Amino acid sequence: MFNNIGWIVEAKIKKGQEQAFKSIVNEMVEVTSQKETGTLNYQYYISDNGKIIVYEHFKDVGAAHKHVDTWETYSERWLSTAEPSRVVYLGDLPKDLQARHAGLTPHQYHTYAGFERSH
Repeated sequence: MFNNIGWIVEAKIKKGQEQAFKSIVNEMVEVTSQKETGTLNYQYYISDNGKIIVYEHFKDVGAAHKHVDTWETYSERWLSTAEPSRVVYLGDLPKDLQARHAGLTPHQYHTYAGFERSH
């Protein structure tokens, strides 16, 4: 079995905010890659019509909390450029971590089956 800590965020870039969104995301990715060694995956995907999927996967709960701390620094700017529509939790996140996303009404998917490989 595996112990996954992560989530997927779905959102849409607000009209006229494409460049501002890309700017804030580039800044966040840079900071996250340099300061969050426990963030294993932090990947943005954008469709041609401005829909976004963000895949976030963490080494452990502590790393996920650290990432949310970073997010709180950028959240106001990010939310001014994009509208989140759904958050999906991947794995059994503890209640204190879930509480940090309460305003986004996340969907919980519990670990069921599969495997995990190290590179």
